[in-house]
Amino acid sequence: MVLKSPSPPPKPAPSALYLCLLSPVLIAIETLTLLEWPRLCQQLATFTATKLGAIAARQLQPAAALAQSLTLLAETQEATHLETRPRASTLRVLPISATP
Repeated sequence: MVLKSPSPPPKPAPSALYLCLLSPVLIAIETLTLLEWPRLCQQLATFTATKLGAIAARQLQPAAALAQSLTLLAETQEATHLETRPRASTLRVLPISATP
């Protein structure tokens, strides 16, 4: 007589909650894959002025929420404004006043 070991119990099917939580993650991964995100970051890195900038560009991740995207966009617009505004001369020549 041969004794068979009991087979392990079947794995339960994923719950609806599990699938709802997993779905946005899978969608995000698929979206980044379709956008070729690593390739895009690599291309961006070629435009940086420093080695640290290139490293940072390669490690960029999209914002997690709309509010974060809007904040980052506002920061970018402000930096662009600061870079493109006319600059006043930093060196001012003051007249020498006659002293008695």
